[in-house]
Parts: sequence; C-alpha cells; structure tokens
Amino acid sequence: DAYASISSADGVWRNQQGLKSLRVPVDTDVNITVSDPELNTYTTSLFAQQDKQIDVILTNTITIAPDPEDADVKINGVPGTTKTQQCNAVVDWVVEKEGYVSQSETIPLNERGIVPNRIMNEQGDNRIKVTLEKQTYAVEFVANYPSDVKITAQVDNGPSESDYGSLVVYGHFGDAIKWTAEKEGYVTKTGEFVIDGKSVPEVIQLELKKYLITINPEPSTCVVTIKSSDSVLKTGSGSQFVNVETGTELSYTVQSGSVIKT
Repeated sequence: DAYASISSADGVWRNQQGLKSLRVPVDTDVNITVSDPELNTYTTSLFAQQDKQIDVILTNTITIAPDPEDADVKINGVPGTTKTQQCNAVVDWVVEKEGYVSQSETIPLNERGIVPNRIMNEQGDNRIKVTLEKQTYAVEFVANYPSDVKITAQVDNGPSESDYGSLVVYGHFGDAIKWTAEKEGYVTKTGEFVIDGKSVPEVIQLELKKYLITINPEPSTCVVTIKSSDSVLKTGSGSQFVNVETGTELSYTVQSGSVIKT
C-alpha cells in the first residue's frame, strides 16, 4: 500500500498508491520513488532497455532517546542511538551509564516496521524514550577509636543523620556526603565523601585533645617538677609547662630549699 512514483526527466508518468508496474519508453532514464508516511523513502534510478523487476523493502529508523543524554546506547549490539531496520525485525537495545540502573529490552517490530506504542518524533521515526534511574548506594561510616564516637552525616544538603560507633546512609552516584565525628575529650574530625560506586569512607580514628598545663611558682626561683605516674615530664626553676592528653593524671612538686609543696 505504499505510494510509488515513476518519472523521467520530462516529468512524472505515474504517482499512485499500490502501483506495481508501468511500461516506459525504451532507452529512457527512469527515476523511481517508493514512499510511506511512516517508513523511510526508497529511491533509485535506471536506464530502461528491457523489462526489469525491482524488489523494494521499505525500512524504518529506530531511535533510542536516553535520559540522561550522555548514556551509552547499543542497538542490536552496535553503539549508537539510531538503527535502520526492516519490517518484522527484532530490535535489542541497551542503555547504560555509570551510577545508573541499566535498562534493556527486546522489541519485535510489526509488519510495518513500527515499534508498538511508539512516540513519533519530528521526522516520523520510531522514538523510544528511556529514562535511567540513579543507582542507590549504602555508605557506612565506622569508628575504630574510640568505638563510641558520635557520627553525623548529611547527604547532598539533605537531612542529617547520627549514630554512635557506625552509621549507614544512602545516596546516589556523585552525591557528596559531609560527615562529622566527635566525642568529648577528643579532637572533632570532619570530612566529605563523594559516592563513586567503588570507594569506601576511611575508618574514623579520633585523637585525644591536648591541654597546656602550667605551674607558676612563687617565688619564681622555686624548682618545679611535673610527673605522670613515675615518669618525670618536666623539671626546672621557675614556671614549667607540659602538653598532655585528655585523662592524663599529673602530679607536681614545688621546692624552695627544704620546703616542698605537692
């Protein structure tokens, strides 16, 4: 039921739906066009010297329209977003992108080479809209020392979540997770982890806070000795100071002659 047009340089001899054959003068240049509103147009030309049969198979162009647009598309195993197919053919397509859930499908074309339930584009091609969903990743933050660290994480400026020792949050490829690890007496640690589908966050280990302890004797000529357990940390005349971590037990003596204060 396609339209066939047979013409010469002098004009159109016949333009008719379902036209099968036409006799033309010998030794004539003949132009042949076979068209259908929903299929690709077939054109050819020949120099008529004898009877000739031309087998015409109209094709259709399949177009995969991915979202996101830079996703990788293969049609029947060949990279590309378009593929010309004959009627009643089978189309296999795959759409992939890192960080997204892949989609694929096998579609049999109908007798007119058209995808069922298609959406026509401006050129009248078969267009299949494929929207990929972002893949969801579970990201776990773990505290090694101390084990009861409070961990707070925020995925891409969303709501914050907190837990002690470990925390699992969920995000998509490319999301940035801002995190904080804190505990009284320890130096707070912060960072940012970007989901790439491969890496895992660092194991969290906090450092104890350090404090500056200073002993100022009066008179200033006194000898000051600062100890932790049985170890002497600092000794000397006048003011003495030490940097010590949270929880360190200290003792000190201040001596002037035979007078000792502890």
